[in-house]
Amino acid sequence: MDVKIDLKNTAHRIEVRLESLRNDSSIITANKKLILEFDSYITSIGLGRLRRLKYLGILGWFSRTIKKPFSEITKQDLLELVCSAGQK
Repeated sequence: MDVKIDLKNTAHRIEVRLESLRNDSSIITANKKLILEFDSYITSIGLGRLRRLKYLGILGWFSRTIKKPFSEITKQDLLELVCSAGQK
């Protein structure tokens, strides 16, 4: 019998991150929907919990920082974001 112990408490951390994402007023509603759909997809293909946690954090940060719907982001927006993040 193989019992897995969640030493990093990732299941709880994912739930907290999802709840935080849902309640974050600085994230555009359309982006929240896309992030949650993406999380459902990566869960369905069996991506690990730590990777899910990482993606949720990055996508939430990205949406809060760029403040535009994902569908309207341009190459220039991405370049500016990467440059500003690299300077910190």
